[in-house]
Amino acid sequence: MRAEEERMASELAAKEAKASEKDHQKKISELLQAADNDFRATNYDLAEKEYKELLTLVPADAHATGRLAEISSLKEEKEREESAQRMKQQLYQKLIAAADEKLATGDLDNAEAKYMEAKKTLPLQTYPQEKLNEIKDTRIRMEEERMADDKRYNDLIKKAAADMKAEKYEESRASFMEAAEIRPDDKEIAIKLKEIDQILAYVTKKRKEAEENQARFDALIQQATQQKENEVYDQALASVDQALTVIQNDRKALGLKKEIIKLKDKKQAADIKALEEQLAYSALIASADGKYLDNDYVEASKKYEAALKL
Repeated sequence: MRAEEERMASELAAKEAKASEKDHQKKISELLQAADNDFRATNYDLAEKEYKELLTLVPADAHATGRLAEISSLKEEKEREESAQRMKQQLYQKLIAAADEKLATGDLDNAEAKYMEAKKTLPLQTYPQEKLNEIKDTRIRMEEERMADDKRYNDLIKKAAADMKAEKYEESRASFMEAAEIRPDDKEIAIKLKEIDQILAYVTKKRKEAEENQARFDALIQQATQQKENEVYDQALASVDQALTVIQNDRKALGLKKEIIKLKDKKQAADIKALEEQLAYSALIASADGKYLDNDYVEASKKYEAALKL
């Protein structure tokens, strides 16, 4: 009876041991399968944990040990790649910041070089190419503006030269000044502007002198005209002659002088005639008085009548 019990207990223990071993192998198989699946899916942290757990069940398992070594290598490689990527990212950001700064100041060449380098650093980033396209468009626009400025400059210089030749100095100066805004360092324009300023200063001086002379001339002509009206012809002639020293050969002054001379000659002729008539009158009166005193009343009457006719 006791022997039977021991036999049955032994068989039960064997069955339990067999069942436990079966469960153990099943767990190992499942754990190995999960670890391999995670490894293939590059879930290395989870796979590493599962392979390590597997080694607690099957110490020194070659597959798990090999995979752990492989995971360690892959993680180190990944770390190196991530580190390199971080360095590239930092370099990229630095290059972009520098390029943006250069572009903001209009330094297109250096900005372009920085954007090109940034593009090579991280080829998948689209920002550098967008900026390179922007620089290209800016250069095209600048070239178009330069060509327009060149044409505008040439047109202005041509007009300025023509106006200067025609002695339109104010218009010429305005064109040269506008051309100077396009090319501020143009020395030829500076020379022309200096020349025009000298001419304008001279013209202004001469204009002022002419205005002063005209005012003096007009005053003398007005004075001569008044003197003519007052029949002081010698004074009037002196005023006209003085006016002709201010503005020589003036037709108005010459005409006035001719008129005054004519009036003076006419007055002198009238004065001579009046004097002659006065002398004749006096002679007739004296003769008449003599005849009257001689009682020659007929002759005296004739002479008095002749004197009255004068």
